[in-house]
Amino acid sequence: MLDEEATQRDENMQKRRLSAAKFPTLKTLDQYDFSLVPQLNRQLVLELAQGHYVAARENILMAGEIGTGNPIPTDYPTGPNSSSPGHRRDH
Repeated sequence: MLDEEATQRDENMQKRRLSAAKFPTLKTLDQYDFSLVPQLNRQLVLELAQGHYVAARENILMAGEIGTGNPIPTDYPTGPNSSSPGHRRDH
């Protein structure tokens, strides 16, 4: 019974965090087609999605060619996933 309550609390907390982040749309890396940008390092993006750099107080910089737009929306690697381990994200 306590496990169910703890699970429900975690789920509710995740929903509140995602709501507070005010993402325009909720996207996850599961939905991203990495074949659109073959030079994108999939393993690195998935590693960054874990959010370990936040706990380590490290910065990340995503850069690409001028005029090509972002190869992957910045909310993919950092957004919903970084809201889950207890980190607050402000735009």
